Amino acid sequence: RSNFPARRERYDVVLASHAMAETGTAQGMKAALNKLWKGLKPGGVLVMVEAGNPSGASLTQFTRKWLLHRFGSSSSKRGDTGDTPEGGVEIVAPCTHQRP
Repeated sequence: RSNFPARRERYDVVLASHAMAETGTAQGMKAALNKLWKGLKPGGVLVMVEAGNPSGASLTQFTRKWLLHRFGSSSSKRGDTGDTPEGGVEIVAPCTHQRP
C-alpha cells in the first residue's frame, strides 16, 4: 500500500513506520523503497521504523543493505547516480558503518 501523493512533491523527511512488512515480497519492498527515496529532497532524511523483534530486524537489515547497494554510501563515488539526494546514503542506525 502507498499513501504517497501522486504528485512529484519532495520532502525533507519521509517516515515509513512498520511499512516494509506490509509489502509482502522482496520486490514489493524494493518498489516501496524506491518510491520513498524518490520522495526526498536533496539532503532529505528517510526514517524507517520496524518492529523490535527478529522479523523487524530482518526487514531493517534488508532495507539497509538494499539502500546501500542501490544508492551507495555518501562516502563512496558509486552513489552518484543522479537520483540520489546528496550523492548517497548515510546510515545512522542501527549500524553506522557504510558497508552493506
